[in-house]
Amino acid sequence: MTPEAHDYLAREAGARVEIDKDNQQVLAPRVDLHLQVQEALIAQMADHVAKLVEETDFDPAAENRAAAAWLLAARAMALARALTTLLRAGFCTEVEPIARALSEVLRLIPLILDPKEEKVWDEWCSEKDWSRPKSLTRAEIEHQNREAAAMVKRGYKPPGRTHEENKSEYEASSKHVHPQREAILESWDERGRRFLPGPERSVVTQAVWVHFGDQWIKDACVTCGMVMTRLQPPQERGAFWEGVVETGLEKLAKVEQVAPLDPQHMQDVGGSLT
Repeated sequence: MTPEAHDYLAREAGARVEIDKDNQQVLAPRVDLHLQVQEALIAQMADHVAKLVEETDFDPAAENRAAAAWLLAARAMALARALTTLLRAGFCTEVEPIARALSEVLRLIPLILDPKEEKVWDEWCSEKDWSRPKSLTRAEIEHQNREAAAMVKRGYKPPGRTHEENKSEYEASSKHVHPQREAILESWDERGRRFLPGPERSVVTQAVWVHFGDQWIKDACVTCGMVMTRLQPPQERGAFWEGVVETGLEKLAKVEQVAPLDPQHMQDVGGSLT
């Protein structure tokens, strides 16, 4: 490297440090607030998952759908905790493989709880490698069609299907889960000529990934909350859903409102997502 190039890179790095320092003052408190809410929701839900076993004779090793759903909910909470731990440490694209694993667990839970979904249940119990994208999507479509038909029969309008959205999210996450050039280049700082792991990237980029974390934790709260609600005594289900799940969702919505971290807002604040 020539002396001139070295001097240029030094000036460029210094300018970016100053920009990030200004953004840090604005965004760091917001990021911390979001992470506090995420961590509190995970801890609360994980505590309820654990208590079901500690305070009852519920057997997660039993070969029934309720036990399977509990195991998956416990796995989801562990993955959610790992996810927020990495976000707290400043990691960004490195979080995506865990988010993908969490998503697959959450997509599996409704299928396991559906007594008419025999193929998924049989193959999960026999530990076959059934959870390929096509198999999961096929099962989701059939499950949602059954749910929609039941709602229509009861006089309700069913919500839209999610398989196209799930497919889109799966494809988007694949570039980070697998060693694809496009995703890896996101961590390459061409101007600074260095590779940036999450903790070395700008606070703007970190903030956007914490925003993504809000949605991942919301999905986990809803799906695992559904499991835990079903496993409560009938007379306690309404109170559990309202007191734990809905309250948690309200906290996530409120923090996004008072301390927004959406990508467009970060673009306006920082000018660059690098």
